[in-house]
Amino acid sequence: MSDSAGQTRDKASREATDWLILLQDDPEDRALRDRFEQWLNADSLNRAAWDATARAAQMMAVAPAVHAARWRPAVVTPSRPRYARTVRAASRFRSGARSRLHRRIAAATGAVAVAVCLVLLAAPDIPMRMRADIVTATAEVRSVALEDGTTVTLGPESAISVRYDPDGRQVDLLAGEAYFDVVSDPGRPFRVAAGTVRARVLGTRFDVWRGEEGTAVSVAEGRVRVENPAAAPPVSVILTKGRAARLDGRGAVRRFAVAPDQVASWRDGRLIAQDEPVEDVIDRLRPYHDGVILVAGSALADRTVTGVYNLDDPMSALSGIARAHGAAVRRITPWIVLVSGF
Repeated sequence: MSDSAGQTRDKASREATDWLILLQDDPEDRALRDRFEQWLNADSLNRAAWDATARAAQMMAVAPAVHAARWRPAVVTPSRPRYARTVRAASRFRSGARSRLHRRIAAATGAVAVAVCLVLLAAPDIPMRMRADIVTATAEVRSVALEDGTTVTLGPESAISVRYDPDGRQVDLLAGEAYFDVVSDPGRPFRVAAGTVRARVLGTRFDVWRGEEGTAVSVAEGRVRVENPAAAPPVSVILTKGRAARLDGRGAVRRFAVAPDQVASWRDGRLIAQDEPVEDVIDRLRPYHDGVILVAGSALADRTVTGVYNLDDPMSALSGIARAHGAAVRRITPWIVLVSGF
């Protein structure tokens, strides 16, 4: 995509955000509605930008308002009542439509308030924290030694619980990503559980990542048996050095090669993606960003990306991924980032 085309898309995105606020500020202004319709119909990029902005506002507007005591002081109280309705599908905005816009636009103030509440950190899941033995924060990478000498390195926003007994050793990856350097003990197998996925080893070095849509296991040394007994049919694969597999919740398995020295490259501040879904790559970036990253539209999320990205600068990495697919990256608030493909 040329710089000129990218600037045009960014301009449309900024204008769409401005329209969202203007229409909410004065929903009964017929002249304003007419100007909005003219802008909307002037260019297909405008309509696409509006669609993306409306979807983002909808995602924020329907989110639960948590930690209100922390975010409310940062929100300016309006001088008159604001309409707080969920954004309807943006495709319904057509020339000549006579329905009231305030029934189609979520209150910008409400959306921003919820956004701030989400970012101010929609605190980590409390039940998960109660189960976890070790938890990391945003952008935090931590290595810990277990009682048998095994080393576990946790990625940001990750959590594990540990259970050792005479017959075996088990670590539950409750969230995020972890790299394991396991001390061999044939009499006490080492197992890692990530949801319904199980990895079993005797002595090896490997990485496990748990995302919303699946789990990935990559092996730097040794052998790992990866299983999902809950899949139909049940899944069982053996991975050796330089091999990896991604398992989704439906039981599908994608195997691929990975350079052993690139396994868990995040420990060195690099994210290496090899023909991975954009959704998964953005999931891996989220723990390094102190805020919320929203992706508007499944078409973008389902595309694939290959590249090496700097985890010390997640916004630049996000912009690089977006540029590769003709998408736009916008800050809705200082804490909310929207990636929209249109």
